[in-house]
Amino acid sequence: MAVSEELLLPRLGETMDEGTVVAWRKKPGEAFKRGEVIAEIESDKTVVEMPALQDGRLEKILAPAGTKLAVGAPLALISGAKAAKGSKPAKAARPAGKDAAAKPARSRKATAKKPAAPAKGAPLGSPNSRRLAKEGGVDLATVKGTGRGGRITGANVVAAAAAQSAAHVSHLFIERWRPRRSSRQLPWLLIHGLFGSSKSWSGLAAMLTDAGAPVYAIDLPGHGKSQAAGDFGIASIARDVIESLRSKVEGPVRLAGISLGAAVAAEMATIDDGVDELCLIAPAGLGEAVNRSFIDRMIAAARGADIHPALELLGPGASALGDKAAGAMQDEIRERAEALEQMAEAWFPQGRQAIDIRPALGRVEAPARALFGLDDQILPWQDATRLPDHVGAHFLAGAGHMPHLDRPDRVLAFLQGTEERQK
Repeated sequence: MAVSEELLLPRLGETMDEGTVVAWRKKPGEAFKRGEVIAEIESDKTVVEMPALQDGRLEKILAPAGTKLAVGAPLALISGAKAAKGSKPAKAARPAGKDAAAKPARSRKATAKKPAAPAKGAPLGSPNSRRLAKEGGVDLATVKGTGRGGRITGANVVAAAAAQSAAHVSHLFIERWRPRRSSRQLPWLLIHGLFGSSKSWSGLAAMLTDAGAPVYAIDLPGHGKSQAAGDFGIASIARDVIESLRSKVEGPVRLAGISLGAAVAAEMATIDDGVDELCLIAPAGLGEAVNRSFIDRMIAAARGADIHPALELLGPGASALGDKAAGAMQDEIRERAEALEQMAEAWFPQGRQAIDIRPALGRVEAPARALFGLDDQILPWQDATRLPDHVGAHFLAGAGHMPHLDRPDRVLAFLQGTEERQK
C-alpha cells in the first residue's frame, strides 16, 4: 500500500508568506504525472500553476478552493513512489508496550488541521487587493472581480476607489498605435517624464509597432491633454494611470517609463496584477541628486523664455529638435505652466529628489530592468548602483536623459530584451 505524504504549500515568490487555493486541477483519487498541474495558487499578486514534483495520486484535499494558508502548511495528502521536495511522509503511530518489538507498528493516517475556509459568499481577493482596499476605504463586497474564477484584482480595487472619489482624475489622455503586422505580442504602455507628453514617444512607438506590438502612451496628470490632479503623490498618479489604462486595455501589459514616468511605472507594477514586464529608462527616485538648472530652464520656458537651453541638457536628440517641434513642446508646457511648477516643487524641492522608488522596486515581482545614458546631465547614471539586485542595469554610451531620442535602435533592443545585461 502506498505511503501517504503531505503536500505542502511551496514558496512561490521571494516575498510570499501565505497563499490562497484558487482551484484544484485534480480530484481525490486521480493520478498525476510529474510536471502536471495539480492546483492553482494565488500569491501576493498573481495566480500560479503548481506542478507535481513526482508521479503520484491525490488522496485527500486538506485545503479546498478559497482557503488561505501559510507557506509550509499542508494542502493535501498524496501518494507516490518517492518523496519529493514540498511533501513529507505521514507520521506513523509509535509502538507501545512489551510486545512492541515483536509486532510491526500499525500505520496511522496523516492528520492535519484543516485550514479555516473563507466565509460563505466572501469575495476572493489577493493580499495585494485587500491591502489596496484597506488603504482606499473600499468594501471588497461591493467590488466585482474580473480575475480568474471571479477573483478581485488590484486593478479592480483601484477602479472601485476611483469611482467613489469625486476628486479623482476621471480620464487621462492615451495615444494608441496599432501594430503594423499580425502578432501576439503583449501591448506596451509608455509613460513620459516631467514636462513631457505622449508625443515624445512617437518615434519609438513606430518602431515597436513595426515589430508587431500594440503601443499605448499616456499623458500624465497636468501634461499634454490630461487635466491636472490635486494629489501629486506617485502612488495616487499610478492609480490614475491604471484606471485610464484599464478602461482601454485588458490583460497583461508591459510598462516602460522614463525619468518621473519610470517612478510611476514602478509603483504601478506593485498595484496592477497584470504588469508582465517593467522597463525603466533614466529612472528618477534612486538618489537625491538632480540638475535643478534643467528644471529652472523648463519653468522659464513655460513662462515664455527660450526653450533651447533646456533641451540642450536633455541630450543630442532633444537638442537637435527643429524650431517647429521645439515650439510645439513649448506651447504644451506654456498652457500648463502653473501646474508644472507646482509638480516640480513637489517632486524636486530645493534641487533634490523627493521620490524614492526603491521600496516599490523591492515589491515588484515582474521581470524588471533599467537603462541609463552615460551622458545624462539631469540624473546621475551612477544611481544605478542603488537598484535592487533583481533589477538588471544596462548602460548606453552616447545617450543623455532621453535615450529613446538619442539611440532609438538601442532602446528598442533594450525593450525587446536583446540588450546584454551589464550589471
